[in-house]
Amino acid sequence: MEEVFIHAQRDQNIHVNNDETISVGNDQTIGIVRDRTTSIGRDEAHTTGRDRKEQIRQDLFSTIDRNEIRKVGNTLQESINASHLVDIGENQTVVIEGVQSIEARTAVRTLTRTFVLQGTERILIRGPSGKIVLDASGITLDAPEIVLRGKVRVVTPSDAQSQAVEAAIRDGSPLIEECPLAKGATS
Repeated sequence: MEEVFIHAQRDQNIHVNNDETISVGNDQTIGIVRDRTTSIGRDEAHTTGRDRKEQIRQDLFSTIDRNEIRKVGNTLQESINASHLVDIGENQTVVIEGVQSIEARTAVRTLTRTFVLQGTERILIRGPSGKIVLDASGITLDAPEIVLRGKVRVVTPSDAQSQAVEAAIRDGSPLIEECPLAKGATS
């Protein structure tokens, strides 16, 4: 038999009491002029041997009541012509094995109560006229000019000694340091 042709002038209803299997030896084409509704009572499994292409000429609405898990074996690329809005109810964790690069051509704004920026080896903040480097050797401010506005207080581990030296200079007292072994010490 070369072809089976079924033509219904109006409706066609197919009712199968148990299982239905359709096997197509080559291509299958389905054309629907208006709407299509599919209802699946339990699970759905879909396997495509090569590529899958999908084009939606208006909007895509997707509702997932629990989790969505995606695994991409290579590259995930998105191209968005307008805005990308994300609303997260709890936390977001991103782990990147390599480098993360963000290029915002106008501005980057972050608003939060607490902002923690941590680098295990070095933090570099670079601008058009200088940079700030935080590393194991300390903090380096590198700029043609550094302007500090407001009260500046320098606190060092030997802050008591520096205060004593500053007081002696201010009062005109001689700069004398007491020997730590002088009080009751024997040498």
